[in-house]
Amino acid sequence: PLEDGGYGMTEVARVQADVAKEATLGMILVQRDDVVDGNHTLSNTVFGLDGQAHLSKQLSVEGEAFVSGHGVKADPNTQSDLSFAGKLKGVWKTDEYRIQARYRGVGEAFDSEAGFIPRQGFHEGFVKLDGYYRSDNPWARTVSPGLWVRYNIGSDNELEDRVIGMNTYWQFGHRVWSFMKLEHNGELVEHRDDDDVLLGTQWMEATEFYWSVGSSTWRWVSMKTGIGLGQTPIRDSDLWADAGRDEPFLGWYYSPNAEIELRPTSYMRIELDYAHSMFFDGPNGALLGDQPRLRGEFQVFFSRDWNLRHISQWTGSNQQVTNDTLLSYTPMPGTVVFAGYRQTDSLDNSEPVERSVFFKGSLLFDF
Repeated sequence: PLEDGGYGMTEVARVQADVAKEATLGMILVQRDDVVDGNHTLSNTVFGLDGQAHLSKQLSVEGEAFVSGHGVKADPNTQSDLSFAGKLKGVWKTDEYRIQARYRGVGEAFDSEAGFIPRQGFHEGFVKLDGYYRSDNPWARTVSPGLWVRYNIGSDNELEDRVIGMNTYWQFGHRVWSFMKLEHNGELVEHRDDDDVLLGTQWMEATEFYWSVGSSTWRWVSMKTGIGLGQTPIRDSDLWADAGRDEPFLGWYYSPNAEIELRPTSYMRIELDYAHSMFFDGPNGALLGDQPRLRGEFQVFFSRDWNLRHISQWTGSNQQVTNDTLLSYTPMPGTVVFAGYRQTDSLDNSEPVERSVFFKGSLLFDF
């Protein structure tokens, strides 16, 4: 049902086929219609093609292309021209190195009413080089350094953000590892007032560092802990006021995390993880934001086809607890039936209890 008393309908059709031994091609059609008082108030269609192929032992490619259009628009004053979106990725991999390149683009008017489009009107390019070194030395069983760059350009051909980064994965023995990442990014940050009116933009440069270590010393227990810290743009106007500012500025963040996973049997998995993000107005400045989060997941496999998963999550910033339960039946790959239940509770009673139930199924035809 819609807020104005009408109802919305969404139809999805998906076809995928093997076109060669190492290639697949698929098509998808998504149709969304809103009806109010017997009249169509919105009709949105998205059609897409996608495919992937292993052209050789070293080279693989994959791509997606979508087009969207409106028969009936929610706002008649908006343009109804067709708009496009797409992605293209290529990977060249050997035993010593890997090179991957990716392009993504979404048209400024691209719209999918049946899905969520986080951003429109951009072109993004990404290139990454990874190296691989393997030995019998227990202090350097596997070492994999990486270097990457990403650029994002808006529809007006203005650079909106870019990232240059490097990382190193280091494995000690068979069950202990370390991962480090360093990024330097630049971003065009918007300055908006409380009415979401754009007042201006400013370019901000920030450097971030992340380090984590993990172990699976026992076969049924694995652990990981890490910490992220560095600079970050502070965009929230409430945080500006706490810092005595009246526009976005470059702040500081500190984010430790820890995770443990238990597999007491082959048919049971238990995972607990904790993360705590804190934002400051400088390296030694005042605390502006505090966002702790605790998450637990329990999964049990009753048989090869049936499994049950339950996720509980507490977020300290809004004092909410969310519980998700999902039962799934998978008689064969590609054919699955889901039944789920979600409930969200506010511990401070600031929001009403939210409950939802859903059912979903997909059927694979193999011919």
